[in-house]
Amino acid sequence: MRTLCTLLLAFLVILPAVPAEAGGGEPTYAEVAEMILHGSPGEHLLVTAWLDKLDRAELAAIYRAVRDLKARDLKAGGAVRPVPKRAVRATKDRGFRMPLPEKYRPKAARKTTVINAQVRVIDVPTGVAADFLGQHRPTPKHKTMPLSSKQAQALLRAIEQREDVKLLCAPRITVYDGQKANVSVLNEISYIQDFDVEVAEDGKKVADPVVQTIQEGTLIDFTPSLAGKGTSIGLQFHGTYAAVTRPIPTLERELPGSGGQKVKIQLPELRVQRLEATVYLPDDGWVLIGGGGSLEPENGKVVERVALVHLRKVEIDGDFLEDLKPEDKKR
Repeated sequence: MRTLCTLLLAFLVILPAVPAEAGGGEPTYAEVAEMILHGSPGEHLLVTAWLDKLDRAELAAIYRAVRDLKARDLKAGGAVRPVPKRAVRATKDRGFRMPLPEKYRPKAARKTTVINAQVRVIDVPTGVAADFLGQHRPTPKHKTMPLSSKQAQALLRAIEQREDVKLLCAPRITVYDGQKANVSVLNEISYIQDFDVEVAEDGKKVADPVVQTIQEGTLIDFTPSLAGKGTSIGLQFHGTYAAVTRPIPTLERELPGSGGQKVKIQLPELRVQRLEATVYLPDDGWVLIGGGGSLEPENGKVVERVALVHLRKVEIDGDFLEDLKPEDKKR
């Protein structure tokens, strides 16, 4: 008799929690609450799959049923079966723990690691290079000189204070791990390569100059790659520096068919300096690259051209990159 009364009382308590649309073999809210708090691990997996089909209103009703059932269990002195830790999300504010349906789980933030590179190309007069760069001066044997952050900042401040030291460019580039990047700062120079003979209306022959152009400047290709589990960055550096010797040499010669008329053509001389280096830096590290020789960029001044490179890895939102257009990704 006592057992019958207990079952009847439980039925009367759980009855208001039964959803009106329950049926067709689907569990009631009270049955789901019972399986959440007292069920086996296998029942937890079944409940999780079933919850994935419900909307938020139904999930809220189940939450209330679980809350009420847990309160009755605690009042009666019963113990709630712990849910296995695997695939479980803690919900302190809800008062129970249960695997969250996939469609309600927050999307995991996808991070993509990129490398920020800043390259400063600097011209230092040969006469002051030894004093200006000091022990950090690159040589043909040691073309790369790693610098600390303090040393690099001191060098940059010295560049601002010296009028004879020239900062040519300071581009910033963001690339993927292992992606090749390039920097080019070029200047086109026009010169008279030859003369054509033109016949004027009065029959006289006129020299018509043939103008060509030649490029000078800086072309740098570099490829940074993460190394040492992301604690360091490897750098493959290829630099080509070219300068036209000034003044441009000239050659005087007789214009064919002009009756002895003399003309001057220009023969530009291009001095080229190439640098190739491979170096490993700590993340957020600096390196000075040079030691390739000297150039005469203007007015016959001989300079040493060096590159100060700073590399730093950055994590950005992967979804942001997915939303970019292909042409924006290339930039």
